[in-house]
Amino acid sequence: MSVNNSGNLLLSLTLPTAPPSARGFLVGQHGTWIVFGYAIAGWVGVGTYYSTNLSFQWRFPIALACIPPLCLLGCGPWIPESPRWCTSDLVYFLLTWDADNV
Repeated sequence: MSVNNSGNLLLSLTLPTAPPSARGFLVGQHGTWIVFGYAIAGWVGVGTYYSTNLSFQWRFPIALACIPPLCLLGCGPWIPESPRWCTSDLVYFLLTWDADNV
């Protein structure tokens, strides 16, 4: 599910705001980071499998998986809004809707 969400974020945030000359490079980097993430997850699984502490075997991978989303959450205010999102009719409706006059 996370890989799918990151793919959607790449398409909706990165590509519309990137210059045309850099879009292909960014798509390639996205695939590289997905493979890198799978490799890290595999090695963490192997490393924790041989641990004698049963609690560590399941807690450490979950704690390690929480670090990247927390970093993305902290960087959220600096991510530019997509031009497609800014010009959508739904966003215009939500920004101009006055709940008191309903």
